[in-house]
Amino acid sequence: MQGFFQKLPGLEGLPLEVYTVDFKLDRLVPGVDNRHYDVHLSPGFCKSADRAIRHLFNKLADVEPIFGTDNTSNLAKEIEEFKRLCQDLLQGAINKAKSKAEIQVDLLAQIAVVKMLTAAIRSQYKKLIEDLNDVAREYEISPGQDQNRAVKIKEKLSNIQKNHNSIFLDVGTEIFQHFLEIQSDHLKEMREANFGLRSNFPDDVIINPILFAKNYFDDQFMINQYVLLGRRFEDPDNYNTLLLLFRNMLGKIFLGEITDPDDENTQKKNVEIENNEIDAWLKYVGNMDVLFNPFRSEGRYQALKKQKGDEKELLLLKEHMHKQERLLNFVYKKFNQTDLTERISAYYEMQFVYPGYCPPLVPHQVLQFLINPKQRKGIVSQLNRLKGFYGKSFSLSPLKKKIKHLKNITTQQKKKYIVRFLNDFAHYHRDLQNFKMLSKAMDSLNLTSEDKIINLSRENRTLYEFLLSHEQVLEKKPIINHVVLKADVRDSTDITNQMKEKGLNPASFFSLNFFDPITEVLFEYASEKVFIEGDAVILSITEREDTPEGWYAVARACGLAIKMLHIVQQYNVNSRKRQLPILEIGIGICFNNNPPTFLFDGNNRIMISSAINSADRLSSSTRSLHKLISKKKNPFNLYVFQASHRKDRTDKTYREFFRYNVNGIELNPEGFEKLSKEIDLKELNLSLPELQKEKIKIYTGKFPTVTGKYQRLIIREAYVSEIIPDNLNVIRPTNQKYYEISTNPKLYKHIKAVS
Repeated sequence: MQGFFQKLPGLEGLPLEVYTVDFKLDRLVPGVDNRHYDVHLSPGFCKSADRAIRHLFNKLADVEPIFGTDNTSNLAKEIEEFKRLCQDLLQGAINKAKSKAEIQVDLLAQIAVVKMLTAAIRSQYKKLIEDLNDVAREYEISPGQDQNRAVKIKEKLSNIQKNHNSIFLDVGTEIFQHFLEIQSDHLKEMREANFGLRSNFPDDVIINPILFAKNYFDDQFMINQYVLLGRRFEDPDNYNTLLLLFRNMLGKIFLGEITDPDDENTQKKNVEIENNEIDAWLKYVGNMDVLFNPFRSEGRYQALKKQKGDEKELLLLKEHMHKQERLLNFVYKKFNQTDLTERISAYYEMQFVYPGYCPPLVPHQVLQFLINPKQRKGIVSQLNRLKGFYGKSFSLSPLKKKIKHLKNITTQQKKKYIVRFLNDFAHYHRDLQNFKMLSKAMDSLNLTSEDKIINLSRENRTLYEFLLSHEQVLEKKPIINHVVLKADVRDSTDITNQMKEKGLNPASFFSLNFFDPITEVLFEYASEKVFIEGDAVILSITEREDTPEGWYAVARACGLAIKMLHIVQQYNVNSRKRQLPILEIGIGICFNNNPPTFLFDGNNRIMISSAINSADRLSSSTRSLHKLISKKKNPFNLYVFQASHRKDRTDKTYREFFRYNVNGIELNPEGFEKLSKEIDLKELNLSLPELQKEKIKIYTGKFPTVTGKYQRLIIREAYVSEIIPDNLNVIRPTNQKYYEISTNPKLYKHIKAVS
């Protein structure tokens, strides 16, 4: 009505509350598919949950006699074991969250347990049905068995399937009640101490009937737990239609006034009230009685007045009651405009009569019979058509009495039904929204028990593992950084051709003189193979979190490289005697201060790291430098050059590095920096004319191998020389440094003499 204006009472003095629950996992690292969070729950805990849930199904479905088991004592033991293991697992999750200073780790563990339990309930129900079918089939096909027994089992099976929602609900409620008990009795204070008061789930998030229901759209489930709502889009009690109506009404109540709904000012004000703010109020179920239930306030008022209570309290109650009456009248008028009042009254009035007609009808048909005369003829025909199947007639007398009663129902009773409906709807809305929020969080988890995924995710530090305390002993600490070592055989193609010309086997030569002896020493340096090809081997050494006793990755890589060169040189002595080719290798060592990425090919782990490419470059040697430097008989095995900047800067050779690396070991600068933190390096500037005229800058120190032996390292620091690529003439040194892990015996002899 244009110009209509009605003032609603203010909400001052009404003890309204807001309901907020928020699940966020946005600070966690996605798993191997880059979408879901990989979670591995303790296998022992999962098996315990399966056993407890199966025993609950056996008890609540009353099938122990069929399986010949005494379930009572077993159930008690399994529940206690489930609770003990659940507490152990969740305590570990809280400690893990504390160590990472990230509450979302603990939240992830709780959501993972909820997801596992809901999946286990469905899995164990399916197994129960399969087991009952198997037992019934055995009785049917086995001669001499009691065939009546098979019939009774099938009747029990039919009854279980018919009442699956209630059985699901009972099992879910009980197992989650135990889960909640653990949270409240043992973990609540621990969480609050570490993460604050709001770190615990509200109980109603966990004990949520929708979470346990096999079909939460089922009419019987809705009637038993909440309220029957319309399913069709055009139904005025359809959930989405009602929610829109509620948000609109509550928005106007918060505004404190109603004006023409077409008025632009009203629309603008309604927009200012965000739906999430209204939902936070709507989901606190007790707010419905606070705002719209004058009947309860009147009861309290009369009781207090009879007791001659405090006058001030009586006055406040009376004022509160008058506000509630006005607000309820507003809702009543709104509901009348959409025929909701009639449907709500009919729904609550049919509570005691509809079971006599369902089946063959469904509750919605009974409701339609009461409120929609056009539907009655078809419903009566259906009842008459099916009376033979059900072996009885269906009297319409109770329904006709209800129709007559509904015509005479008082306004006060209708309002009481509306208050009841408001509470039921708010309860359903809260649980549905919590279910959707929890489902979304659960959908973001990949609960995996597949070894391939677990290994892949674990190696890439994207796996969240929540294990029992005794299982964590076997858990490897995550990798925090790594070193890659590549050893490349020089002129391997020429060696292969030489041996084939002599009728010899180059594969066994490389294996016996290079690959096999190197494999034997890997353990001493905590190294493992990454990749082997015909003329090269790639090795890695990793460091793991909270294991400082093993934080010598670069030092051990350098020591291993020296050992590899010594091994090759020893075998070369024998090769010369037997007139076989000798091996020359170049080694590159690259440190990366991040964990590598891993892939799996079956059980084979494949490392992916930029350090592999870097080590490949460091191990390389420019063929054009070989003859030039070899003729000069330089004292060291590694020299690094850079193309002259005088060349055109667009030229591909601009700032290109050239290496002479024959039996040399180059360490990248990041590796040298890490090495200086691993061991105590002594800096020396040596004058050794027998090696070179210029002073030699070295660093030296010792490191422990895995077996406890100490090995000395000498690192030569030199500047990259600038050369002209066309003729390889040296122009000047640059300001860039390179590092050679020296194997020069004269250097070692000198250091030993001065130490």
